[in-house]
Amino acid sequence: MGLLAACWAGSAAEKAPAGWKVIKDQRGVCEVAIPPDWIASTRNAGVASPKDVLEGMVVVTSDAAALKPIPDSMQKMMKIERVYENTDKRVVYTSHIARDAKDSSSLSVAVPAAHGSCMAQVTYRSTVPENLAKQIAYSVGPVK
Repeated sequence: MGLLAACWAGSAAEKAPAGWKVIKDQRGVCEVAIPPDWIASTRNAGVASPKDVLEGMVVVTSDAAALKPIPDSMQKMMKIERVYENTDKRVVYTSHIARDAKDSSSLSVAVPAAHGSCMAQVTYRSTVPENLAKQIAYSVGPVK
């Protein structure tokens, strides 16, 4: 995961592959890049999905709290499946949010922002490639 993380330094607009779109959270503080075939919600800022909403979704939000690593005890309580990074620079983890791995998975990323942190959660079914979910999640960052 380190190579992917290194490739995704900078704003979402700077990090986005050609043709990708950038959406901002409700406060306009954080942003995330989405593939060209994903659709940004017209009702909820910071939300996007493929044409078939049941296949996946990304939500980008901002928080006033500073980013901190997630303690082991909290990871167990949250039923985190795998931790990719857990530092004060970035927290990345996966978890299954349904009965089994064939249902939905969730990739969560949080990074520091000027006045708190930016977070993205990409929820996806097996029809969405995991690498695509990672590209979306790793694009989260503060608006520059």
